[in-house]
Amino acid sequence: MMRSFYDVIMTPLENRILSRARKNLVSRARGLVLEIGAGTGANLSHYHFKHIDQLDILDVSLQKQVLGYAYPDHLPVRFIQGQAEALPFSDDLYDYVIITLVLCSVTDLNASLGEVFRVLKPGGTFIFIEHVLPENKFLNHLFQMITPIWKEVAHNCHLNRETLKFIETAGFNTINLYPVHKDIFVGGIAQKPLMVEI
Repeated sequence: MMRSFYDVIMTPLENRILSRARKNLVSRARGLVLEIGAGTGANLSHYHFKHIDQLDILDVSLQKQVLGYAYPDHLPVRFIQGQAEALPFSDDLYDYVIITLVLCSVTDLNASLGEVFRVLKPGGTFIFIEHVLPENKFLNHLFQMITPIWKEVAHNCHLNRETLKFIETAGFNTINLYPVHKDIFVGGIAQKPLMVEI
């Protein structure tokens, strides 16, 4: 299968930076887990399957690399086609929701985060790795300038999205950040409150 331009560009970053972050964060998942936007399955080797009761994988188009990934025989795995903005799951269902390098490309960031919050159990955990708009003035300007072209060749990826600010206002009561690479990539663990104010 021919690799996309995006995959070619991302491979050095994946090998040198992102794989370590995935290992450190994705490996924390426990219980009933939802991964949104699995792509080619970069997270799948980092799960500790002995701690997972069920893994649901949702993507707009499930790729062969994901569908063909080898899972422990005892682990229930469901592949669901769908979008982050309208998750086909009931409220308060998952112990963990995992999203890595997806929120930059969703159509509606607020709706997607609202859905993550909705399907998490009270006290549930949202794990994310995303690129963010750098504070460095030169990089900030560069990201703003190339985003119109980049999103056309990189699956609607917006380099100029201030994703972290949206996560911080999505209703989670604690967010612990884990710097991944300077101020370009950030990982985090966010908790849904045990009691949600209505």
